Amino acid sequence: MILTFDQAAFKHRITKDEIRELLADPATEEFELTPSRVGNYRIMYVGFTLMGRLLEVGIECVDAPEDVFLHVYHAQPATTQYRELYDKAKGR
Repeated sequence: MILTFDQAAFKHRITKDEIRELLADPATEEFELTPSRVGNYRIMYVGFTLMGRLLEVGIECVDAPEDVFLHVYHAQPATTQYRELYDKAKGR
């Protein structure tokens, strides 16, 4: 599995390290999204960084002949919608 990044993922000043922290944290929640325009599976991950920032990170799963690419196309501080979904998933 290979993690790739779209330049648009950085427009909210979220770093690659923060994205990796969020994706590695078992407490991060996953919310399935509609498929991409080309039919790829997409997920919105919502969770905290080590510094306590609650983020939302959009990933598109791209199958390739030799590997799977997880393409980060979106990253920003969590919106109200995803804060509420995260809290609900955590039973708050």
